[in-house]
Formats: sequence, structure tokens, C-alpha cells
Amino acid sequence: MDLFITIEEMTGEDLETVSAIEQASFKDPWSLHSFQTEIETNHHALYLVARLEGVIIGYLGAWIVFEQVHITTLAVKETYRRRGIAIRLVETLVEKVAPRGVSCLTLEVRPSNKAARLFYEKLGFVVTGRRKHYYADEDALIMTKNNLKLPEGIKRGGADEY
Repeated sequence: MDLFITIEEMTGEDLETVSAIEQASFKDPWSLHSFQTEIETNHHALYLVARLEGVIIGYLGAWIVFEQVHITTLAVKETYRRRGIAIRLVETLVEKVAPRGVSCLTLEVRPSNKAARLFYEKLGFVVTGRRKHYYADEDALIMTKNNLKLPEGIKRGGADEY
């Protein structure tokens, strides 16, 4: 099933919908205020939303610091998962940051979040470290991707996509 998805930069008008997806997606979700602060005051931040027929169904947040991009958050509304939307968000991030000389993507993920870990591994991320007590109830794995090109064969949809 092909979906016509548009990816745009997040605005203040998007915050309530993004916050609702965040609350439904994570054990320790960011607050609406956290997103607002990021898009309004963090000059190193880039936040994107995925829309289907104008309705936000996913988002990605990142910090661009010199030659590295740190993915801070990524989620897709549950009913739209595994259709390639998260891949589209990461692809768009790479397209936007590559001209700035970025050479590395990094993020933290819960060791217990097997779906997210598999998704990132499929995109070429590897575990490069661990942050002790990053979350209230567990450590975080640091995952890094040094080659910004996405692996061949990654599809923008299908049953095995995040």
C-alpha cells in the first residue's frame, strides 16, 4: 500500500499532534513544552513531521552539532507503523544535513526496544557504546551511523519496515 507522505519542518501548530503521538509511543515521553522549546529556541535543532493528507502521522527530531547529527526522537503513529514512514523521515533528515558536511548520525535507544534497534540496524547504525542510567529504569545503547548513505534495498514501505 503506497501512501502519499509529505515531510516538512515542524511548526508550533504541529505541537499538540506531535505531543499526542509522543505520549502514545514512549514510556518516558517528552512534554509538549520540551518540543516547543526545541523548535523555538534550539538553533541546533531540526524537527520534521510526516503528513498524510495534511494529518501528522510521524515526526523526527535532531540536533546538528558540527559534523554530527544526533537524533533526539522519532515516532510514527501506531496505525501507520511498518509502512516506511520512519525511513522517509530519516532519508529527509540525511538529505537536509548532508550538504552541511555532516558525516555521522548518532542516537540513544533502550536496549529493551527491539523494534527500534532492528530498524536502526537495518539503516546501517551499529551499537558503539552505552550510557549508564540514561533512562529512569535502564541504560541506553548509543547507536552510530558513519556513512550517511542508506543501504541499498531499503524500501519506503512494506511489511518489514518500521
